[in-house]
Amino acid sequence: MNPFAFEAPSDTTQPGDWRGKAAAHLGNVLLFILILLPIGLSAQGPQPAPAAKPTAFEAADIHPSPVSFRGDYFHTAPFTGDRFVVHQATPLNLITTAYHVEEDAVTGGPPGLEFDHYDIVASTPPGTADKDTALMLQSLLADRFKLIAESQTKPLPAFVLKAGGGAAKMKPAADASGDSGCQLADPPKPGTPFPPTVTLKCSNMTMEQFAEQLRGFGWQSLNHPVVDTTGMKGAWDFDFRFTWQPGTPDAITIFEAVNRLGLKLEAGTAPRPALAIASMADAPTPNVAGIEKLLPAPPLPSFEVAVVRPSKNDFKDAQVQFLSVNQVTFSGTERRLISLAWDISEKTIFDAPPFSDDRVWDIDAKLPTPDTPQVPGRRQGIDFDQVQLMLRALMAERFGLKVHIEERLGNAYTLLPSTPKLKKADPANRASCTSRVPPGEKDPRAENPMATQYIHCTNVTMDQFARELKG
Repeated sequence: MNPFAFEAPSDTTQPGDWRGKAAAHLGNVLLFILILLPIGLSAQGPQPAPAAKPTAFEAADIHPSPVSFRGDYFHTAPFTGDRFVVHQATPLNLITTAYHVEEDAVTGGPPGLEFDHYDIVASTPPGTADKDTALMLQSLLADRFKLIAESQTKPLPAFVLKAGGGAAKMKPAADASGDSGCQLADPPKPGTPFPPTVTLKCSNMTMEQFAEQLRGFGWQSLNHPVVDTTGMKGAWDFDFRFTWQPGTPDAITIFEAVNRLGLKLEAGTAPRPALAIASMADAPTPNVAGIEKLLPAPPLPSFEVAVVRPSKNDFKDAQVQFLSVNQVTFSGTERRLISLAWDISEKTIFDAPPFSDDRVWDIDAKLPTPDTPQVPGRRQGIDFDQVQLMLRALMAERFGLKVHIEERLGNAYTLLPSTPKLKKADPANRASCTSRVPPGEKDPRAENPMATQYIHCTNVTMDQFARELKG
């Protein structure tokens, strides 16, 4: 394990004015990201022939991902300037991103396809757009992971959106020229729990667009893409009410919610893009010599401005809330904020002075404007990994914090044999663990509200299972 030790902590800080109070638990918040994608066409005159698209990164640093206290989940940094960055990416994550296929449409691959995690920082040639990185990832997979695969189209499991027996309970779009999308009808106030059942007001939505968004709405039970077969043309306005949290009393399942619109959602099959892996290395080839010079680490980022003040709140746990794309608030004791900033467990912080967990601080910070041009076609985003680095810099500057990381023995859980209730694996299946219930089986969380976590594993070793339990 990697415990965290103080070198020369200080008990002083520089207070300022507090301008924000609302905060939410970082690991206990559901975020609905409802992205409106306006579609429009404009007349254009003759255009010059496009320049040849770059198909490979200039340089790429690939290394095993560090242990994450927040969980080993795949996420990308906002793509700006000349850097493409991914965190906690499995080889399967890279393949699905590069080839635009679903995870269940990828067959074959090495044992670590879904279990090994990598961080990648790659430099992109001038003129690279967000959409160009898919081809670059394909080149990276072929070069560093020795991936050889065949793209296919074949019938695969899917959820099929169908017209109901009667008239659909939706209205033709009142404004066909407006934005298409769904928004929360009654969003919760900052700092209040997210309701388990929500109502979305959907405007100017085609059935094809609705089918695409249903996958995100019903992520707990829809483990395959949703395909529109309603035959309903045009755009529609409607309210969509459903329960996203398993085990909620009187829950409205995603299937019942669709039925209330006069439609049907059923499990079936549909032609989908697929990828068959012929061969792939268990691990990527080493980085080229001198990669640190080709991809020099940027200086530690800092907030544009930050105000620190003793809190009127006595809640010690670290809390964070993004008020906008350039304003963030924190709250918590120094010890809890350190845990958040370095993405570590509080149990691995050593030699901290007693006062580090006594006082609660409020921090109101403004994020800097990126000094690299925003990529056309990509919305401005927030890279929380960068925000954590900014919080580290703030604690060093304002709290006099000095730390180092070292190896120490610590407590751990041991997985031992008892009376295993396991099934013999079919070696033809790829090793995987998922939180989704297999089609045709009941979700145990629906019968026991106290059961909030679920894992279904296929063809896994005990080592792989132990690694999943950690998350």
